[in-house]
Amino acid sequence: MSELGNELSTALASKTANLPSPFEVLAQDNLNDSVAPAMKHVVRVLAQYDPQNFAWCYGWFDELFAIANLFTQQHFLCKHNSTFAEYYYELQRLVPHKSNNKNPFQFKSKLCIKTLTVLVLLPYLKCKFQDFYLKVKEESDMTGVKSLTKLKSAVFYIYPMMHGFWHSANLYYNFLFAIGKSDFPSPFYRMLNTKLIFLIVYDGCSYSHRNCLHVIFFFKLYRLCDKIKICLHWKKVYLTTILTGSVHIGVFLLQFIDWWFMEEDAGDLKEVMAAPTISAPTNQPDTKIPVPPGKICPLCNRPRRNEATLLTSGYVFCYPCIYKYVEQHKRCPVTGYVTNFDHLIRIFSQT
Repeated sequence: MSELGNELSTALASKTANLPSPFEVLAQDNLNDSVAPAMKHVVRVLAQYDPQNFAWCYGWFDELFAIANLFTQQHFLCKHNSTFAEYYYELQRLVPHKSNNKNPFQFKSKLCIKTLTVLVLLPYLKCKFQDFYLKVKEESDMTGVKSLTKLKSAVFYIYPMMHGFWHSANLYYNFLFAIGKSDFPSPFYRMLNTKLIFLIVYDGCSYSHRNCLHVIFFFKLYRLCDKIKICLHWKKVYLTTILTGSVHIGVFLLQFIDWWFMEEDAGDLKEVMAAPTISAPTNQPDTKIPVPPGKICPLCNRPRRNEATLLTSGYVFCYPCIYKYVEQHKRCPVTGYVTNFDHLIRIFSQT
């Protein structure tokens, strides 16, 4: 343990020798940000395939992921002084002016609780705040900003400013870190007074094992219990290697899934944007309400504005009209097919 303390002291003494490059910091940030979307895509596919068993997982995904993220990050902090993404890129956290003989991120320590709050609680609250803002924005597009409540109006104006300020602060710290003017790559590292350095490899077990191998080589004598310990140690080494390799493969698959679904969504968006204008369907005898010809909304019987179509029927309406109708009746007004907001697709025409 004293050797580990000496190595950490040496790392503190050299200010920039052990600091990672800006590209490595950005890489671990991107990995950390891509895990949740990739996992959500997987859960969404499972929910579509078997909604009876997995629909609840998709509905409570944010909470379930926050709990899993809490245990994962707590394990890596206590075991390796790093987060999951930092450990993957062979980085670790270092707290200046702390005792080097014990882990500063021990379970229930103040620094560990603060770090887990930043890693787990803040992203969860940010996700919920963003979802609420998107709902408020949809409502403002439908009814106008003036009709919003005070709370929703405050969220409508405050969230973009907070979002822009946060990204500007991150960009500022990234720039200072890149030119060597700061040891903290983000405001959170500064707030926690935590540096990010390359992983210091120290394995006391492997060091003892190498000594044992030397004893075997020179004296050729060991008791049976010592041989059993050696075998168990190698099994532990192999198991650790297999688990580490599995983590690398799993991270690659998560990033690949995230990229795949982003490409798929982009392709669907291009198809929707490039689709030609489809004339309104002719009025069928089994429709619930008459469908006027031309660009007339079947609900308000006026020229359509802010057009939107329903995937369940293909009819086009004014977005405010169909939004209110679906919110109240949960079905298409023309065909009567069961409909929800996920089937509502807005049309942005080029003028």
